[in-house]
Amino acid sequence: VSSCACNAKPTRRGKKRPHGKITFESLAKMIGTRWKEIGPERLAHYKARAKKETERYTQLVKEYQDKVERAKRQKGENIS
Repeated sequence: VSSCACNAKPTRRGKKRPHGKITFESLAKMIGTRWKEIGPERLAHYKARAKKETERYTQLVKEYQDKVERAKRQKGENIS
């Protein structure tokens, strides 16, 4: 056994001490309150952006799945 292994302190993964500025709970409540107060025009803007990003994500997933499928087919052809 190396001396390094014997002298190593076990690490503890406990709660991290807060930085004292804002808690996660307070931040979540603040964000929730702001979303409830947002105007209809701004909300429509964010919904449109979300829809656009969802479509982009769906297209990227489809492209990735097609790429994987082509690679599988090509691998199968190389084995035969």
